[in-house]
Amino acid sequence: IDKKPQGTVVLYKDITERKQSEQLNTVLHNIAKAVNSDITLEQLYPIIHQELNNIIDATNFFIALVDVEKDEMYFPYHRDEKDNDFPTRRLSRANNLTAYIIRSVQSLLVNLKQIEKMADEGDIKLESVGAVTADIHWLGVPLKIKNKTIGAMVVQGYISPHLFSKKDIQLMEFVSSQIATAIQRKQMEEEMEKLAHFDSLTGACNRGYGLSLLERELKFARRRKTPFLLIYIDIDDFKNINDTFGHGEGDQALKKVVRLLKSALREIDIICRMGGDEFLLIFPDSSQKNLPIIKERFNKNLIKLNQTIDKPYKIGFSIGISCYDPDNPQPMDELIRIADNKMYEEKKKNFKRKK
Repeated sequence: IDKKPQGTVVLYKDITERKQSEQLNTVLHNIAKAVNSDITLEQLYPIIHQELNNIIDATNFFIALVDVEKDEMYFPYHRDEKDNDFPTRRLSRANNLTAYIIRSVQSLLVNLKQIEKMADEGDIKLESVGAVTADIHWLGVPLKIKNKTIGAMVVQGYISPHLFSKKDIQLMEFVSSQIATAIQRKQMEEEMEKLAHFDSLTGACNRGYGLSLLERELKFARRRKTPFLLIYIDIDDFKNINDTFGHGEGDQALKKVVRLLKSALREIDIICRMGGDEFLLIFPDSSQKNLPIIKERFNKNLIKLNQTIDKPYKIGFSIGISCYDPDNPQPMDELIRIADNKMYEEKKKNFKRKK
């Protein structure tokens, strides 16, 4: 009589552990499958959350990542019932639970009393923890790749009884290694794509990618019979900045110009570095009537920019404009040539004016 229940318990435990193991393998397989697909990192995070929720209560879940060069801890993904405030923080100054496990490279499972004790001992600041309730229970594990910590993964609950146990720490640690690898791989893929499509100095589209976007916009405009604007921009006297103050200062000037231009663009507008100090801007669904507003934005931002330069030079532009007219369509090369020629005409005028 005594032996039967024992055998049943052992068998039940064995079946339960086997099912949990199968479930865990399924989760890891699904995450790996997602990583090997062509989805973006932003699209990967909800999949990680969904899969994790199959093996642990991840109703309240977030991923924190670190940028060592910028000394930042940021939160690319977070879902929480009580707390939606996940600002980017200076990692060296952050004093919350997440920063604690990133620095210590140790997993942490705590309740309210333990959180208060950590605050009393100076490990964290209570006001930095976030939504603290009487029944809070917080489980976080570092995201590690070999000896490098890239961030942390956290689940938390606000109800009693507490949901998490020491066994859940082991589970989270086991899954976290694959998730860390998955995130790093997607980051590398996106960095490679960025290098292929964007100018490494300024962050503007490179020439090849910019021209491909222009070609695409031309096809859209033909199909929809809508206009678009091209603006060719050259920085006046840029060679003098390089020759007088050095190429480092020239590089900084290029970055400032791109930031200036981007701040005057809409989300759908495109900026492309054609080479050197020349840029091509594409304004979809825009025509000559939009030019006064665009020029006004450029001029306002240029005045502000020149007020911040502490060297004895000022940045100026020469601008050339062409417009795709659906009633009188022109090929892409011709549109670029027109804008380029007009830009050089203005450049000559600006040069004569200065002399």
